[in-house]
Amino acid sequence: MNKKIISADLLLFPVSLMGCSNQNNSQNKSSKLNQEQNKQAKTSRVDKSEFLKVGFCPTMREEAISLKNKNENIKLVQLGSASEVLRNLNSKNIDAGIIGRKAKKSEITEKIKGKRLHKVGYTLIGPRKQMIPESNLKNLQINTCLGKEIKESFPELNLDFVDCDYKNGRPWLISWDDFSDELELLIPVNENGEKIKIFRTAHLYTSLDLDNFTF
Repeated sequence: MNKKIISADLLLFPVSLMGCSNQNNSQNKSSKLNQEQNKQAKTSRVDKSEFLKVGFCPTMREEAISLKNKNENIKLVQLGSASEVLRNLNSKNIDAGIIGRKAKKSEITEKIKGKRLHKVGYTLIGPRKQMIPESNLKNLQINTCLGKEIKESFPELNLDFVDCDYKNGRPWLISWDDFSDELELLIPVNENGEKIKIFRTAHLYTSLDLDNFTF
């Protein structure tokens, strides 16, 4: 096998030339970094004349229309569920999505950010994710560690005001601020299978800069 011979002259570059080479490499890297940052800035900020495709789940139709009324460049797309909205967002089939719950980290990419569109909201959690007929709520004893004034907003619920211990297997009424990935939703639905809106809160998710939207 013929061995490739490297001339010794190639190993004797003056220090000054090596320095220039390193400097050029640094400049090239810096230039590429700036180009990438500019590219990202362009993709995160859009011209107001460009249409933004916003998907929404059926429960959030009213909130989606409200957002469109404040943003003339929005085109709304109704999808079948919150999960479908997030899948389309991850696949970049839509520019943003409005769903009635907080997305789990496993459902969205790192570049996607979220904003809650309501000031406050509450939901039910249980030992596992499941739907429950709204009519069955009156038969449940539900724990909460929220303030007792919450009873005014949910007079139909049988609430026990206790210390927080979400792992005890009981249904809980919690704030969306306290919802985390390890918790599972208990989802009340009406006779048509539609989710009860009082237990949902609108969240917008997008990889774009939130300044692209008027809320």
